[in-house]
Amino acid sequence: MSEEIRSALGYGPEWRERGFVDEAFLRAQGEQFRSGVDPNAEHYRYGAFLRFLDRTEPMDREQIDRYCALAARDPNPAMSGSALVALLASPAVPVSEVRRLQATAQCSAPFLQKVALRRTLLEELATGPPSDALVARCLESGDATVQLRLLETEGVSMETLTALAERGANRPLRNQARVRHARLVRSRAAGAGPQ
Repeated sequence: MSEEIRSALGYGPEWRERGFVDEAFLRAQGEQFRSGVDPNAEHYRYGAFLRFLDRTEPMDREQIDRYCALAARDPNPAMSGSALVALLASPAVPVSEVRRLQATAQCSAPFLQKVALRRTLLEELATGPPSDALVARCLESGDATVQLRLLETEGVSMETLTALAERGANRPLRNQARVRHARLVRSRAAGAGPQ
């Protein structure tokens, strides 16, 4: 691939050195770029970030730090933020690393904090029945995705259903919590036990 295309797409030598792009990938992107279908170079770099995240094995700290360093140096702040959102949400990134990144200056923007919090709360909800402290954090998050997962948790308590019915992040979630709460009340009244 010509240096002209590499430069036009905004790929410095570190992209190849760090394993984000190879010659075949660059050639394919160069052909698409030359076709004029998408003249926005940041879209191609974002594609390289997503390609790097498309893996089955977990990323290690060094790979994550290389990713963050490239994102931080990108001249397009919106694309850089999108690349960090993709990183924080990626199953290739262990939740322990998401927590570490959450405490860094690079991920201090409120929208990145929200993504990191969502990821950690969803991971905690997947480990079993939620503790009272986890329920409180889920409610405090104000995140409808997290609260819906909490609502769908097996064996969710009456107290949690009441809290979601009163303070859920949106009306559909509050309505679902009310319906489930009413079902649980009827079930207990009929002696069938928890649902």
